[in-house]
Amino acid sequence: MMRSQNIRLVLIALLVIVTSLAFSPVLRNGFINYDDPGYVADNAIVRSGLSARTVEWSFTTNAQSNWHPLTWLSLAFDCTIFGPEAADLHAVNLLIHILNAILLFLVFERMTGSMWQSGFVAFVFALHPLHVESVAWISERKDVLSTLFWILSMGAYAEYAFSSKKRWYLITILLIGLGLLAKPMLVTLPFVLILLDYWPLKRLRLSDGSVGDGRGDRQLSVLQSFREKIPVFILAVAAGIITYLVQMRAGSVAPSELLPLVTRVENAIISYLRYISKTFVPVRLSIFYPHSGSPDPVWEVGGALILILGLTLIFWRLRAGHPYLIIGWLWYIGTLIPVVGFVQVGLQSMADRYMYVPMTGVMMMVAWGVPASLRRVDSGGRIVAVVASVWLIALGAGAYVQAGYWKDSITLFRHALDVTEGNHIALNNLGAALADSGKYDEALPYLEAAERILPNQSMIHFNIARSLAALGRRDEALSHYRLALGVNPWDPKLHARMADLLAEEGKSSDAAAEYRDALRLDSENAFYHAKLAGIYVDLGNLDDARRQGDTAMMLQPKNPDAHRVLGLIDLKSGKTDDAMTEFSEAVASDSADAASYNLMGLVYEQRGEWDRALSVYRLAVMHSPGDWRSHFNLGTLLGQRNDFVQSEVHLRRAAELNPGSADIHANLGKLYMVKGMNAEATQELREALRLDSGQVHALYNLGVLLFRQGKLAEADSVLARVVHLAPSYAPAVAALKQIRSLRKR
Repeated sequence: MMRSQNIRLVLIALLVIVTSLAFSPVLRNGFINYDDPGYVADNAIVRSGLSARTVEWSFTTNAQSNWHPLTWLSLAFDCTIFGPEAADLHAVNLLIHILNAILLFLVFERMTGSMWQSGFVAFVFALHPLHVESVAWISERKDVLSTLFWILSMGAYAEYAFSSKKRWYLITILLIGLGLLAKPMLVTLPFVLILLDYWPLKRLRLSDGSVGDGRGDRQLSVLQSFREKIPVFILAVAAGIITYLVQMRAGSVAPSELLPLVTRVENAIISYLRYISKTFVPVRLSIFYPHSGSPDPVWEVGGALILILGLTLIFWRLRAGHPYLIIGWLWYIGTLIPVVGFVQVGLQSMADRYMYVPMTGVMMMVAWGVPASLRRVDSGGRIVAVVASVWLIALGAGAYVQAGYWKDSITLFRHALDVTEGNHIALNNLGAALADSGKYDEALPYLEAAERILPNQSMIHFNIARSLAALGRRDEALSHYRLALGVNPWDPKLHARMADLLAEEGKSSDAAAEYRDALRLDSENAFYHAKLAGIYVDLGNLDDARRQGDTAMMLQPKNPDAHRVLGLIDLKSGKTDDAMTEFSEAVASDSADAASYNLMGLVYEQRGEWDRALSVYRLAVMHSPGDWRSHFNLGTLLGQRNDFVQSEVHLRRAAELNPGSADIHANLGKLYMVKGMNAEATQELREALRLDSGQVHALYNLGVLLFRQGKLAEADSVLARVVHLAPSYAPAVAALKQIRSLRKR
């Protein structure tokens, strides 16, 4: 027979292998557009890695409506070691999850002395599809990290219970404190330790004299067990208060007028049963389950409450012979309390990640209860082993499929819409992801559907606004930005995006005012300082531009935006060589900085260095293929160099990425004119004028095209508009004179 030590090692090896296989899709996944931008993707402080400034910020920020400094430091540490790449961050999440499963197995075996039951609990924990969210979502580092300290705390406490050595008690307190710094989910751990005192540690003596399963040497009353954990309760209460205040300040706690207390309590009661249902049949899983906001049927709530209370009573009465039933049940009920919705944070009715810790209580009941119930059945052990193995295989397969849905935002939120109804989060985030991909026409219906469900949500208006802006519908976009700011005037990003749109409209003074508002809300944002500097350049205020650019550089020395704007200031000041140095520093800091490549290309064009200009435009396209301006500049220059085939390819791509640009359509129209494709040229020029009726070059080319087609009256009208808009435009004046001369004959 294999020795128990060898079996233990085999089980641990299997845990590592099967968990790695089941969750392997996460290693190919990227960031998603829900929380990940705030945690890492767009968080300059975290991406910069560990530093004294990062440590200070981690302990003082209320970013993402949470206070979890250890989670911030963990993510910053990853960025220091690996860089801010999604694959590496996913790998660390998975590594912590595997470590959690191994530790859960070892700690439960240490506490209970039961290897196979402990192994079952660990394997379910490792493979369950409900846990994919905690592992596959980079933003849920807090979940896997805090649970690591939860399990370590249980292990240390078990050693204290077995040995009574004070150092293990102090280690327990330290580990719980660290866990609370990762996520306040550990606020319920002190109560769980009291439960463990009863079973499996068998230290707790109830008033009826029962102690766990009837054995135990160092027996405590409930009051003594509670007193023993007062330091831990103090830590938990402090963390809970801080978290509540942070979430209230950030506006994450749903107001009572939106979700009344009665509605929240009803949802919480029903959710207890829904979570159990998804534990045993984990199907139709979603990143977000929308809260209906309306009361649940009385019979459904009443039935759920009666069932919960009835099960509690049954398990309580069975405590003497089957203590794991009441302990597992109370573990499940108690650990869900902070997140089940009594205090509603967000508008979800439930969340897969909330079961990362509570599910262990349910699995304790199954792992010890099922074998006990089949003890008198012939071949009961084999039946349990076969059923457990089949279920674990099914869980692993389900986890693999579920992890694949987290590939990217489009895949994830399309799946969420497939399995839920009325999901404004999925609609909004899918629309945002499509907009990020340049598919603005496809994005708008989803965003407008989200607006119909939740009309006063600032992020929905924000995403509608940026999509409309990209489609050239600027007035509508500004309207939605104003609606978004009316709901949430404290969001600096909204002010910044509105400023960008105002700048595109030529309203530079208004744009500067919006960026100043953004900086009042986020004064250490180097990007905002750099953008304000750029607007000051447009206003001709180079001194203020230089001050803002220098501030951006001071805040983030390797910031490509700061280098770029300082280069632009040098360019405006006639310091071309200094400007090129700054642009080179920008692309050295960020090889995908298409804007700096484009500026370098424009300088080369001014110098007549056409080959160099083409080279940097090609670099811009290569490093940032989704940047429309890079394709536009490259396509325009290729057309000037008579490479009409490639010119059309890049101009068409620019139009796909930014269909609302009149300049792109105007250049395409000119290209088609040169190629003799008159119908296509007319279509593109008219589209350019639809987007911008004052587009002088498009008007002139359309007039010339009409003249060539013999449509003298229309050509006269169009060219007359050109001369009216630009009286000094000599080619238009000459063409108009020629047309009118011909019409007089």
